[in-house]
Amino acid sequence: MRFSYLLLVAAAALLATANAIEADAGTRSLRTYNTHHDSEERGFSYKFDVNKLDDVFNSLPKQFQNMYEKPSYLRQRLKNWKTVYGTPKKAAEYMRNQGLNDQAIEQFNSAFRKYLRHKRGN
Repeated sequence: MRFSYLLLVAAAALLATANAIEADAGTRSLRTYNTHHDSEERGFSYKFDVNKLDDVFNSLPKQFQNMYEKPSYLRQRLKNWKTVYGTPKKAAEYMRNQGLNDQAIEQFNSAFRKYLRHKRGN
């Protein structure tokens, strides 16, 4: 029994003094590396001209209010517009049919044009 106790103490001492990391582990690199994922939609952002949209914001349909307030929703809708309408002119026709005024159409069309340029650049 003494031998097993002595062996247990020796093993515990060895584990307590041992280090799991190599002595020459080196330093961790904190640099970022560009990947093909960097240019995805999450890289697109648009800042609306607040002065032009604030006065008409409450009269916008809910879809356009969400586009104005939520960047992720804006990206999703612009992606859909690219598929369905393809051009800012056709998107403007859709917005006119939804009851948007010229100021709002100008703002959302500007966002759509910037989104199309962003997608072409990728």
